[in-house]
Amino acid sequence: ITPYWKKLEEERKKEIVRREIEKRARLTAESFYTMGVEYMREGRLEESEKAFDMALIWDPDYEEARRKLEEVRSILKERKVNRIINEGIDYYKKGDYFNAIDAFSRALGLDPQNPLALKWFDATTRAMAERRREEGRVGRYIEEGMNYYKKGDYEKAISSWRKGLKIDPTNKTLQSYISRAKKKIESIIDRELKRIEKLLKEGRAVEAKGIMKSLLNKFPSYVRARKDFKEIQERIRKEAVKHLTEGEKLYRAGKYGEAEIEFEFALRLDSTLTRAKKYLQLVKKKKRKVDVYELYMKGINAYTKDRLEEAIAYWEKVLEIDPAFEKARKNLERAREKLEKVKKLEGK
Repeated sequence: ITPYWKKLEEERKKEIVRREIEKRARLTAESFYTMGVEYMREGRLEESEKAFDMALIWDPDYEEARRKLEEVRSILKERKVNRIINEGIDYYKKGDYFNAIDAFSRALGLDPQNPLALKWFDATTRAMAERRREEGRVGRYIEEGMNYYKKGDYEKAISSWRKGLKIDPTNKTLQSYISRAKKKIESIIDRELKRIEKLLKEGRAVEAKGIMKSLLNKFPSYVRARKDFKEIQERIRKEAVKHLTEGEKLYRAGKYGEAEIEFEFALRLDSTLTRAKKYLQLVKKKKRKVDVYELYMKGINAYTKDRLEEAIAYWEKVLEIDPAFEKARKNLERAREKLEKVKKLEGK
C-alpha cells in the first residue's frame, strides 16, 4: 500500500472516530437535559442547573439546554437576592447597620439595579450617617473607617478607628467597631481556609493556592499567625510534587502534551521546583503533535469532576495544537466563566 493510500485510510479512521465521539456526546447531552427538566419540575433547581450545564459541556451547541440553564439561573438569582435583602432588613430593624449594609451590598453585587436593595442601601447609609453625627468629635475617624469597612478593607478600617481611640480611649462605639472588624477578618480567614481544605480534598490545588495567595496579600499578619497556615502550605507543596512526578512519568512515556500540563501545574503550585522548569524546556524541544481528541476528552472528564482549572488547561492545549477546534473553544469559554462564578460564589 502506498504512503498516500495509507494516509488516506488513517484520515478515514480518524473521521469515523470523530463522528462516533460526537454521536455519543449528543446522546450524553440529551440524557443530562432530560435529567435537568425533571429536576426543574421537582423544584430541585441547583441540581437542574448542574444537569443543563453538563448537557452543554457535552454538546456546546445545544440551544434548548442553554435556554433552560438561563431560565434556572435567573430563578435562582432572584431567590438569592430576595433572601439576602430580607436578611438585611432584619439587621436594619435591629439597628445593626454594619451587617445590614453588608447584606444590601451583596444583593446589589448580584443585581445592581434591584430597586428594593437600592432603597434599603440608601436608608441604611443615611441611618449610619445620622449615628455618626451623634458620636461627636471622633466622627471623622468613624466615617473614614466605615468607608474602608464597606470596601472590605478591614485592616485600614481598624487603623482609622484606633486613631479615634487615641482621642477618646473609652469610646464604646469605636471599641465595638474594631472588635467587629477583627471578627470579620477571622471569619473570612476561617471561611477561606475551609475552602482551601475542600479544594485540596477535591484535587483543586491550583485554586487553593490562589486563595492562599489572596489571603496573604489581604491579611498577612493574621494568616501567618494561624497554626494551620504552615500545614496547608506543606500540603500544597506536596500536591506540586505529585504533579511533577506525574509529569515525569508522562514524559518518559512520550506523552509530551500531557506532561507539559502537569509541569505547568507543578510550577503554579510551587515556582521553586527547578526540576519542573528543566522538564518544561525539554518538552518544548521534544514535543510532538498529540491526539487532540484525547486531550479534548480529558478536559471533559476533568470538568465532569468539577476540576475546572485542569479542564481549562487541557482545552487550552487543544487549541494550541488545533486553533480551529471550535467545541474546545466553546467549552474553554464556558469553563472559564464557570470558574469565575464558582470563585465569586465560594467567596461570598
